[in-house]
Amino acid sequence: MKKTSFLFCLIALLALVGVMNPLAIAQTTTTDRTSTTNTSNTTSSTNLNLSQFDIEALSAAQQSLQISSATIVQPGDNPLLEINGSGFSKGAKVIVNDNGVLLEPEKVKKKKITVQLPNASLCSGNVMVRVIVGTANSNSATFLYQKSAPIIYTLNPEHVQPGSSVEIKADNLACDSANNLVTVNDSPVSVLAVNMDKLTIRIPESFSSGKVKVRLTVGSQASLPKDFTLDPKPNSDNIPTTGSDNILRYLSTSPAGTSFAPMFSIRDKVKNLNSPSGESSLWEMNFYGSHLAVIDMPWKVEGVNQKALLLINIREASNVYGDFSGEKQRFVYALIRFPRFPEKPYHPDTNPFHWGACSIATEALPSGGVIFNSVARASAGIDSFEISKTATTSSKTTMTFRVIAPDLGYYEDYGINYSKAGNGQVRLPKTATITVEMKQVDPSIPVAQFRLGHVTFSDGINGSMATDTTFSNLFSITDVPDIPEFGLSSFR
Repeated sequence: MKKTSFLFCLIALLALVGVMNPLAIAQTTTTDRTSTTNTSNTTSSTNLNLSQFDIEALSAAQQSLQISSATIVQPGDNPLLEINGSGFSKGAKVIVNDNGVLLEPEKVKKKKITVQLPNASLCSGNVMVRVIVGTANSNSATFLYQKSAPIIYTLNPEHVQPGSSVEIKADNLACDSANNLVTVNDSPVSVLAVNMDKLTIRIPESFSSGKVKVRLTVGSQASLPKDFTLDPKPNSDNIPTTGSDNILRYLSTSPAGTSFAPMFSIRDKVKNLNSPSGESSLWEMNFYGSHLAVIDMPWKVEGVNQKALLLINIREASNVYGDFSGEKQRFVYALIRFPRFPEKPYHPDTNPFHWGACSIATEALPSGGVIFNSVARASAGIDSFEISKTATTSSKTTMTFRVIAPDLGYYEDYGINYSKAGNGQVRLPKTATITVEMKQVDPSIPVAQFRLGHVTFSDGINGSMATDTTFSNLFSITDVPDIPEFGLSSFR
């Protein structure tokens, strides 16, 4: 396979381990009143085979843009911050905790910026800021900030089995994830990740079923307790085989694509003589694997609808996105890939699938939010599912992905920024929504068999297009180049 065809795939996978440029990845929480300053130099790099001249030009811009201090000059819920340094100029933006929200300063001078900070972007502890000018970003600086007592709004799902992860939507979180203490019936539980106004915990396998109370503590301040339910642990020997209780059902009452937490929390098992352990996970049988389909786009080239390749990669892995505990996490990674030359019809040899936009959700970050650009933050979620507990009949599921093409700043002219792609007659979106309604999923191991699907692609530029399609299903991502059903090398 050609190296260039994996460029965007590499970007998205780097997001899972949190090692990208701050303009592409949210690496820390973004959640009244004294300040101290700490600065650190940062260097980001990527192997795009740039010329030495290009690299030196970028390096010079980075070095001239420096923060020496950051101080709150007007306290409050939305404090006024003064940033001192060098290299500031017209058009400068401020980003807090690398959260993807670019703030417009009140004033910009060569060596000083004043900016109003929205309360929603702040957290308790050392808040990080940096300045963005054009395609260059400064070193980071931190200042100390204290918010009010934490508040728990919702827990998603509303009930789970022990061993599952739970996403908590909250406010007034600590900047350092280690300083967010979550207890279930006064017993501390692991915090997997913190992302803006959400944090994710894992319920230990040792916990018993029943009603429990969840509480969040930041420093000396604690939230009010929130009621929660732990379901009985799964057991393949007590799965009912008749009646409506034989079906696992879920229907979201939230906006589409809100969270994958309900899907990640499936812990039920079924007897399976083909499995070494004698049983298989319903989650694996109904979701695991790489699922691909070619779909139509809502624009035409040379009189025909353009094609794109949709990949939904559902797996589990250790050390996903900064969690180096060694514990496995489930994740869903969606990628849409457009032809290399978007103004020409797709062809497997002369115009293969090349550029892409993606969305990633993990057990630690079940709503996504890992990758963002200057327009939006990627998100994803399960909208519904209907699964047989005995895995004897086909399942159904609907998922929604908000995919984005990350801003890569200096590298946009190398064909990543869709607003510059093509010849001007074809405008590829930097954000898009993909709804995948799987009408037939056949439970199977080692790969769930996505069969018949109805895929709707929509964006704010070209409109929407729905495609009824048959999926191809692969156990290993390395199998992707050869897909007999399509008769093409899809990832070339």
